[in-house]
Amino acid sequence: MRSTPSFSYIPYAPADTSGDMEDNFDLSTLLNQLSNGESVGSGNDATEDDPAFADAYSFIPRGLIATSVPESKQTPTQQALYQYGNDAGFYIKLFEERNLSMERILKDQFEDPRDPQKNSMLLALAEGMTEIGFSLEKLNKIPSMATSANTRLSDSYKKMGEKLALIPSAERDEERIAAILAYNAVVEEYVKSYVALATLFSIAEVKFGSTDPGSIFTFTVASF
Repeated sequence: MRSTPSFSYIPYAPADTSGDMEDNFDLSTLLNQLSNGESVGSGNDATEDDPAFADAYSFIPRGLIATSVPESKQTPTQQALYQYGNDAGFYIKLFEERNLSMERILKDQFEDPRDPQKNSMLLALAEGMTEIGFSLEKLNKIPSMATSANTRLSDSYKKMGEKLALIPSAERDEERIAAILAYNAVVEEYVKSYVALATLFSIAEVKFGSTDPGSIFTFTVASF
């Protein structure tokens, strides 16, 4: 089991933030660049000997590795993004702190899918994912340049919760495999939306301190 999704992050060159950059940033182009790649497919022809089945819960939505950064004077746009990043980061960190045993919950249910208690814990985890999606969706003061990225991230959390909640109800093996692969495919979209938002902060040169909730969006190439 991996504690973070496996993906390759390529940092973009820092932008000139001597002035307000909101009118010059094309988030749609960024998201399209980050969205290239094949998604995990779904189907009913897998078996328990299939590596895809054995690694079915390999994608686990968690915050990325944070690093501390020095403080510097911020532009109005950077200040707005800084506040938004801390607001969004607060809910994401709260979700992680409430679900420290997430890996164990996923693993236990995968190994014993008929156990009522393990299924109940998985459903509670799915509900938590859905709740954080709605929390991000209802955030106040989302900067216009982050609106699209926030929508994608909040939607991905809600979709992950929806897909994860379907796994316990799958009765036949092929149905269960299809449900797991469908969940993993949605998590791939979560990873892309998370990286897109983190890259937005990087391009805008928004600085989060190591104790700021928004520091979960700050990471380095060496972290992966």
